[in-house]
Amino acid sequence: MVAVAASLSLVACDKAAANKPADAATGNATSGAAADRAIVERNKASFVRFTQVGPSSGDLAALSTLFDAHIVDHQSYGPGFPSSFEGLKAMISVLRTAFPDLHTTVGEVVGVGDYTWARVFTTGTNTGSYLGIPPTGRKVGTDVFDEVKWDRATGKAVEHWGVSDNLTLLAELGFLPPNAVPAYRPALTDPKFQPYLGPVAGTSAAPSATPTTTG
Repeated sequence: MVAVAASLSLVACDKAAANKPADAATGNATSGAAADRAIVERNKASFVRFTQVGPSSGDLAALSTLFDAHIVDHQSYGPGFPSSFEGLKAMISVLRTAFPDLHTTVGEVVGVGDYTWARVFTTGTNTGSYLGIPPTGRKVGTDVFDEVKWDRATGKAVEHWGVSDNLTLLAELGFLPPNAVPAYRPALTDPKFQPYLGPVAGTSAAPSATPTTTG
């Protein structure tokens, strides 16, 4: 009986030893997945924070906590704007001057790995000069799609791509006839953005100057 008990004890120990690496591997995988999810959520929160302190507030100093100093900005803002952090800050300054009440609202934001994609609604009133064009006094609302790559270690953005609906913006400012763009204008028609807009100006009288478009 003693021999049988000893044998059973050895078998149990062998099974425990055999299961331990599998349990450890499972635990490591679970821990790694949780860490990845945490990084994705951190990046998404950082993007939302960027829209708050950047376009919506013009706090350029705060952007340095979110963007790497050597970020590559692939969005084209036009001549004179480098594809860098300085170019991004310069465009934000231009927009804040042209649209002092500029407000950005993140519609949806999705994160995968080190990348974040977002649909952003931008609204504002053109009461300042925009790329050399006199103010029109018009209220505008456009869609912007952004993609950002984040550094996993520092949590800062290292690359940015962006596409903005400049055709709609030009029509809303009066530089294009109203029928030049589709009727789909969610930033102007979605009820959740109305508090930032108020009545939308018409587009019948077009200014005489020709603007410089931005990408």
